[in-house]
Amino acid sequence: MSNFLKKDVSCFIKRWSIAPKLRKPRFHAALVAVDNRLYLCGGATYPGNDVDCDVTHSVYAIDTYVPGSGSWQYETDMLISRHEAGVAVTGRFYPDVPS
Repeated sequence: MSNFLKKDVSCFIKRWSIAPKLRKPRFHAALVAVDNRLYLCGGATYPGNDVDCDVTHSVYAIDTYVPGSGSWQYETDMLISRHEAGVAVTGRFYPDVPS
């Protein structure tokens, strides 16, 4: 199972390149691009990043990456943790956070 839990990111902006590593390793996350920013929503991970564990936990976090910034940043949490979710954008990104 350890092959699924990664911090590594490949990015395509006119060509493939290696992007900065994620803050926390995860898999089955949703990714969307809005206004020159990538939003990584949810995903799954192992408790304590223990890849030998058979149980996964859904992630609440939304992380963002601005190409050229050099790192992923924590943006906010979703109200409900999710993995294997879909994401679509109709002009603006609205994470499901209370106002």
